[in-house]
Amino acid sequence: MSESQVERGVSAFYPIAGAIGVTRRMSASGDSSEPTRIMIVEDERIVALDIERHVERFGYRVPATFASAEEALGRLQEIAPDLVLMDIQLQGELDGVEAGRIFQEEHGIPVILITAYADEATLERAKLTKPLAYIVKPFEAHELKTAIVMSLHRHEIERKLAYREQLLFTSLRSIDDAVVVTDLDDRVEFINRAAERLVEITAAETIRRSFEEVFPVAPGTEDVPEALRRRHDVGLLDVGEHQAIPVEHRSVPLRDEREERTGTVHVLRDLGEQIEAERRIEEQEQQLRYAQKMEAVGRFSGGLAHDFNNLLTIIMGYTKLLEQMLENYGGHVDLEEFRANVEGINKAAKRSASLTRRLLAFSRRQVLHPDVVDLNDIVSESEGMLRRLLGERITMHLSLAQEPLRAYVDAGQIEHVLMNLVVNARDAMPEGGTVMIDTTLVQSSDSIVSATGRLPPGEYGCIRVKDTGHGIPDGHIGRVFEPFFTTKEKGQGTGLGLASAYGIVKQSGGLIRVGSVDGQGSTFEMLLPKTAESEPRRRHEVQRHESLRGAERVLVAGEDQAMRGFLTKALLQHGYRVLEVQNVAEAVVVAEESATPIDAIVTDMTLPYVEPRRVTARLVDARPGIKVLLLCGEQTDSAKDSCGPDSAIRLLRKPFDAEDFLRELRGLCST
Repeated sequence: MSESQVERGVSAFYPIAGAIGVTRRMSASGDSSEPTRIMIVEDERIVALDIERHVERFGYRVPATFASAEEALGRLQEIAPDLVLMDIQLQGELDGVEAGRIFQEEHGIPVILITAYADEATLERAKLTKPLAYIVKPFEAHELKTAIVMSLHRHEIERKLAYREQLLFTSLRSIDDAVVVTDLDDRVEFINRAAERLVEITAAETIRRSFEEVFPVAPGTEDVPEALRRRHDVGLLDVGEHQAIPVEHRSVPLRDEREERTGTVHVLRDLGEQIEAERRIEEQEQQLRYAQKMEAVGRFSGGLAHDFNNLLTIIMGYTKLLEQMLENYGGHVDLEEFRANVEGINKAAKRSASLTRRLLAFSRRQVLHPDVVDLNDIVSESEGMLRRLLGERITMHLSLAQEPLRAYVDAGQIEHVLMNLVVNARDAMPEGGTVMIDTTLVQSSDSIVSATGRLPPGEYGCIRVKDTGHGIPDGHIGRVFEPFFTTKEKGQGTGLGLASAYGIVKQSGGLIRVGSVDGQGSTFEMLLPKTAESEPRRRHEVQRHESLRGAERVLVAGEDQAMRGFLTKALLQHGYRVLEVQNVAEAVVVAEESATPIDAIVTDMTLPYVEPRRVTARLVDARPGIKVLLLCGEQTDSAKDSCGPDSAIRLLRKPFDAEDFLRELRGLCST
């Protein structure tokens, strides 16, 4: 068989053999730099020359030939061979078997042993050194070439395998996660350093032990933040001494090249530091939310104090003027000037009342008077007023849904929100522009979520206000519903418009959301729950009597002496007979035990430590047919549950003047 045939045969089974061993040695960059270097160690000079001639004819390079192993080892660093062809019988103290072991084990250089002796003892000794090939003299040239090609190929494969094994081993030892490899019976075959540290045990102590015995992971997530529980398979690893470490435990099958399972790879990640980091993040988020809340409260308090101080200054100023008029002029008072001062006080008080209502709307505790209304009607009936608000420089387009959009809301308050949105749109377009108002039905099978809240799946009537103004900057869009936050110039707005709009819509069971692109306009949407009712519910309308006078006996209860005094004085001036008590407890006692006839009771809803529903129930039980007028400053469940159009218990919202109070009482007593 020719040498070329041997070479083709080897290459057929080992396609990379030629690239590795037949022609060239590869440099670190992958380029062919020089022929493979083969050192010959043979003590017979003629045999050494013959081997050298064959090797060089094969295309390899022979940098040196030595007669003894000692001499070859001494020149090893200088010559740096890729392969050593070595006779077993050599000059010197070292024979080829021992020298081959040194070459391979200590220097990583492959060895082919050549000998004329093939007895069993020699072969057994040679096996211990694991040479890549063993050639018996005399040999044919093709036998030598086959041995060289196969040896170089085998050495390259073994080198790559050793490198990959070392790389894998180093990687597993270096990663922070604990890696445990088990067999089909889940007995430990390998653990990395992280696994050793996790359970404070050496790898040698774990081999062939059950995984559950070495790494007992039990369910348990009590101390694990919700965010981690959602993302990880979390359990508690018992590490002894009544200690458990929260870990993420995952496992995957280990499969061989035939995809047959041979074991399991377990990965355990210590979540201790991550849990602590999550807790720190949660604490920081809470601190941030608290700081933002306090900042909002600060703005709220500052704005509130500013507005109320202005109003109080007006009231106190006009009051002082009245006092001076009475002191300076005695009985000769200029009635026109006196009336003007009183009117100034009245206007300031009404502005205060308006500010209070807006604050209550923001806090969603305003008293609403809802009924079934069509949102289309609210928009269409407001059209004229809205066009006047916008002025001639701004065009308004109206587009109403064809089908009715009925909702159970306070029409007046929704109109107030709509007006507020249109005014904001106008102020965003000082040079003119377009406002588009439309209504539409929004149907959603999923929850509707925005920065201002969440609505359950269902049908909602939508009122949308869109403008072509300057838009809202990204840094401000998340704050537009905060109380007293405004982007307008000082004195141009209170910062309560959108805050009260948010409160009204929220209290009505809906949601208000905003979308804006800086410089391209804004869109506000009110989403209100659609109702299946088609007719308005019958609402109580207070009859306007020509006379507010009455002769009924009224029990007035209240802890605020000034308020109680005002109510009593108004009633007495209009013919009522009055019983006055200092608190609701006294009112209950009088109603239950006094023989004095009582036609009506006027009491405050916000008396301390009192549940209004229980009080009104006792009053009505004690005096069947009695009328009860509850005075309140905010919306409560008790108010909604206790009052109604046909009820003998009615609600009067603060603030009110004497005429409002007397008209409501007169209407109640006349039913």
